[in-house]
Amino acid sequence: MNAARRAVGDDGRRQEVIRTVAKRGYRLVAEVRTGAFYKGVEIPADDAARVAALRTYRIMDTAPEAAYDDITAMAARISGCGFSYISFCDETRFWLKSKVGYPEGFTERTRELSMCPATLLQSDLLIVEDMRKHPNYRDLPSVKNPPHTRFYCAMPLINPEGHALGTLCVWDPGKKSLDHDQQQSIRLLARQVLALLEMRRRINDLEARHEEMVRLVARMSSLMEP
Repeated sequence: MNAARRAVGDDGRRQEVIRTVAKRGYRLVAEVRTGAFYKGVEIPADDAARVAALRTYRIMDTAPEAAYDDITAMAARISGCGFSYISFCDETRFWLKSKVGYPEGFTERTRELSMCPATLLQSDLLIVEDMRKHPNYRDLPSVKNPPHTRFYCAMPLINPEGHALGTLCVWDPGKKSLDHDQQQSIRLLARQVLALLEMRRRINDLEARHEEMVRLVARMSSLMEP
């Protein structure tokens, strides 16, 4: 982790830039980018460009894929958490590409009710050790209702252009903390998600070029017909 991080206590007091230390009950986060708001939730200032970038991957509402499911399974195992997911956020919702611990039919949550909007504003791990005590999270449905989220850790999925497309998240209703190696493992798994996304985007680009070439050949053929 970088030498400087922002530590925010569970009482939600103003952030101060400090040197990173292991401190129980605190979340260690990176610099927060000032954003606009959507239904009272802070969002990135460049949210329209971020959503446009997300669409280039054509990942939303796609079928489950083993490569992503392997990552969420590994994240849950490494962290010891009962729940994990890979989410992508468009204008209004966080959609789950892969998940562990959720019912099969649960695939999304509206942006204002999700745990993850704050993660999109970070450049590194966001850790909240007790969401029940934090004013920004304690009224969320997943915290107030069973199974009552307590521990939360998420890594923003930031593409090469600097847009946070979604999150890799682990959480648990029990008391948890992650050591340095576990935190680093979550970062590495997030990097693998991004590698899969970039591969997907390259395939999309190649398919689009192929389709354009087919159209061009067909047009040339029609012009050459007597």
